[in-house]
Amino acid sequence: MAGLRWRLSYDGHEYTFDAERDITVSGLRKIKEWYGPELGRNLSFQNALLQQDPEAVLCAVWLARRAAGEANIPEPNQMDDAPMNDLVQFIQPGDVEDENPTGGEEQTPDSTETPTSSEPQTSDSSQPSAISTPET
Repeated sequence: MAGLRWRLSYDGHEYTFDAERDITVSGLRKIKEWYGPELGRNLSFQNALLQQDPEAVLCAVWLARRAAGEANIPEPNQMDDAPMNDLVQFIQPGDVEDENPTGGEEQTPDSTETPTSSEPQTSDSSQPSAISTPET
């Protein structure tokens, strides 16, 4: 499930939640303390987020706000209510704006060619479109 990313909006602010970057051991421990092992395990948390579980979505907002360096973030169960569609949006693989947040060109070891934006993108229909599987 590595490489999952979401665009989150909360309280007038936008965050990009990157599962690889934002899910930390200390964050998962806190989530496990609040919600139990169902959400406090990395893969269970990401699966719940894929299913747009409301607690998982608010925990993702909490983790993204921590990663953004915000202070005094309320616990997810203390956050204001908001429509789910306003809170979370999947970032589709190939989204040029957010695909490579570090700014460098992505390199794939299998290819010597650099893809251009005019080349069609292919997808494996057996994979959900919200999952981006990075090549290693």
